[in-house]
Amino acid sequence: MSKFSLLTVSGLALALSAFSASAATLSVDMVPGGVIDQNLIITDSPSFSVNILVADVADLAGFEFNLDFDGTLISADSIISGNLFGADTWPITSQINANSISFSETTFAAGLEISSPVILATINFQAVSPGSSSLTLSSVLLSDSLAASISPVGIENGGVYLAPVPLPPAFLLFSSGLAWLVGRSRQKSLQVA
Repeated sequence: MSKFSLLTVSGLALALSAFSASAATLSVDMVPGGVIDQNLIITDSPSFSVNILVADVADLAGFEFNLDFDGTLISADSIISGNLFGADTWPITSQINANSISFSETTFAAGLEISSPVILATINFQAVSPGSSSLTLSSVLLSDSLAASISPVGIENGGVYLAPVPLPPAFLLFSSGLAWLVGRSRQKSLQVA
């Protein structure tokens, strides 16, 4: 193999590895703040918030995504923009359905260079019943300042486990006391007979 061919192949391999290492990423952050948490266990609060984050993207000037979930277990209450583009934000879609949300925004200003995760949107949910639900990103599209699609885009989905609500201690104490009284009165009625 000639030096030219070897250099060409090496350069191409290096360019491809750099390109794949810098793929844009969209993430579902189940515990807003700090590191990205893709799973959440809820034991006591009926409401929770989820952030949709983007990272490692150059010239970002628009985005759209759907977030699909099990509507029998959780319901979306609201979608709040991360105000990524500031005063130049043009909202396109902000829709809540029974099993999904759709959200998109764009800007006519210059695209943004984003390396560390930033918030595209925050979705507020209510727990409906116990169980597990995936929160899955779909129909994801990132676009640059020329309205061209940015790819590849890595997806990191999330999930929530809603634990059954435990009975309050006062109810348990009351019910055990009531059971004792019923048992005691039956015992006395058997002794009398």
